[in-house]
Amino acid sequence: MAVRDIVPVPGSSPGGIICIWNPLTRIQVAVIETRRGSHVAPCTVAVRGHPFMAIAGNDNTIRLWELPISAGRFPVVLEARNYVGQADAPGIRVHVKPTSAIHDATVASPELSSKLQTFDQRDVSAVCPVVTGRQVSLASAHHDGRIRIWDPDTGDQKSLLQGHHSGVTAMCPIWLNGDHALATAGNDCQIRIWNPAASIQTNAITLRSSVADSIYPINAGEGTKLLAFDGGSPVWLWDPLTQDDLREIRVDQVRAACPVEIDGRNYLACSGHDGKIRILDLITSEQIAELNGSFTGVTIMTPVNREEVPLLAGAESGGYIRVWDLISETPRAALIGHKGRVNSLCGLSINNHILLASAGTDQAVRVWDLIKATCLAEIPVRAAALTVTWIGKTLAVGTNAGLLVIELNAELLTST
Repeated sequence: MAVRDIVPVPGSSPGGIICIWNPLTRIQVAVIETRRGSHVAPCTVAVRGHPFMAIAGNDNTIRLWELPISAGRFPVVLEARNYVGQADAPGIRVHVKPTSAIHDATVASPELSSKLQTFDQRDVSAVCPVVTGRQVSLASAHHDGRIRIWDPDTGDQKSLLQGHHSGVTAMCPIWLNGDHALATAGNDCQIRIWNPAASIQTNAITLRSSVADSIYPINAGEGTKLLAFDGGSPVWLWDPLTQDDLREIRVDQVRAACPVEIDGRNYLACSGHDGKIRILDLITSEQIAELNGSFTGVTIMTPVNREEVPLLAGAESGGYIRVWDLISETPRAALIGHKGRVNSLCGLSINNHILLASAGTDQAVRVWDLIKATCLAEIPVRAAALTVTWIGKTLAVGTNAGLLVIELNAELLTST
């Protein structure tokens, strides 16, 4: 019996009974006892062309029954501690609704493996990798003004950074005085510099009555500087050690800004309401290039560093993502898939393949092949995805319902 020939009908028994019916003959063809307790979200899925019935239960498991169901067959049991939801395509996506602070949902398959963890259920405004000692940790910023440092492998909270008087809007790792540091910006018009290993604040910069929506490190010859953008104009360049305001770069009607590197030199990319992206010299503020191809204007950008050709990815308000070649100054790809605003973009590398991840208000994170301009994976996260970053071999996703860490299957992605 093919998947399309059966319809799962949830049973009302507290014992967790699922009845399978043939919609043509109206005859019950199978009864599944899913263990003690109730079940939720029965659905049919396909794994490498084989049909399965997936059933999630309140006993913290998901069971996969191979179809057609017959006597003597037992399901593949997926342990999902403190988890309620449904597995929609094993190895590619996991739908999650967490019921506690930490849960694991591992899709177990001989060929495919994908792991998703929920570290926290507070809304997350920014995420980034940060070095603490000898480990690369995960930093998450929240609207309560706190920054939490996590072990990305175990989900354990390592430390808590407190200092901002209101929500944190942006953060980035930065290299200062021969050591790893963390820069954070908040609604209190402050940029704070932290020693994440010691969990202490080392410096603070007071902005001129503005809130930085984004901050980036700039590796200059005289030391690392900090680029701050408040969602308008100007863009500020700061010295995080002396707190000196080094430079003010004024551009009319800026919607988004980020640093880019071309031929070993740092520049500033600014998108305007006219749909154009201008590349400016950070020292002279002179325009050196102009990128066209956006129709509604880019609201968020990120550089994607490829050895042979540096790229710039930008998302428009309608969910379209466009990629430009910074050498030829021409459009490289158009990525279509998000249904709504894209809130965050980040580059990532899997098996030496440079890819792009995007997080959107359509409650999905997508991973893109920039060469083929195709979507390699779509990961539903059951909440508006606000920010995404690549750390080690995982994607960290901040949503308005919590922090997720998703381990991607390299073989699955590169073979799609």
